[in-house]
Amino acid sequence: MNEVTEILALHLENVKSKVQERMIAEKRTTSGRSSASLSVDVNGHVGTLYGSSSFLVMERGRGPGKVPYRFFDIIRQWIKDKGISVTPIPSKRLSAISPEERGLNSLAGAIAYTIMKKGTRLHRDGGLDDIYSSVIKEELELMSKELVINSLSKISTINNTL
Repeated sequence: MNEVTEILALHLENVKSKVQERMIAEKRTTSGRSSASLSVDVNGHVGTLYGSSSFLVMERGRGPGKVPYRFFDIIRQWIKDKGISVTPIPSKRLSAISPEERGLNSLAGAIAYTIMKKGTRLHRDGGLDDIYSSVIKEELELMSKELVINSLSKISTINNTL
């Protein structure tokens, strides 16, 4: 394998593992699907780190507006995956839905509505959970230094043969 390709693959794998570590450190993992979605593809001198579209939202939050199809169900599953305790809401009439399920539906509806109308708290606070930005910047700096050293070494070898 070409040295440049090896350097590229090594640094992309470093970005991948550091992003996964940051997600754990910032408590941004719930089901593990986003972390598992990260994959590295190196083809010649071109490398790509693929990941879920949720990474931008994870780092910057989500603004108000249109939500994905079945957003309520997504939030409901997130509550379950996160292990958030829900207060049961008893029914005043005979119902097929349990009090626990009613409480879960109520919380999921409230969260989904708030996100739809106001955005996530991270977005509203103008915050930034640095999940990948600084990691990418650091690895690019390290990779560029390594590539310069590699290039200088090759140039030196060429000069010595002349």
